[in-house]
Amino acid sequence: MLSPRSGTAYGSKANARIIAATGASQFEFLDELTKAAEIDWTRAEMFHLDEYLGLPGTHPASFRKYLLERLICKAGIPHITCSTAWATL
Repeated sequence: MLSPRSGTAYGSKANARIIAATGASQFEFLDELTKAAEIDWTRAEMFHLDEYLGLPGTHPASFRKYLLERLICKAGIPHITCSTAWATL
């Protein structure tokens, strides 16, 4: 979806949307994905489907913390729109 190899949809859209999974099984995948030079992460809009209710984003078990550290900040995904919603959890 974000890579030029995936076809014309990449060039015809203002942004690309991705859904990110969390967990230890994703460590290697996210590490390799964030190294992919051909991905324009500034055009990515990321969605995540779950979080522990009431858990602060600074808690080690927080999925927000996980995604900020392993994907959003590392790749440079603009996250202002999701951080506002996340702050209310």
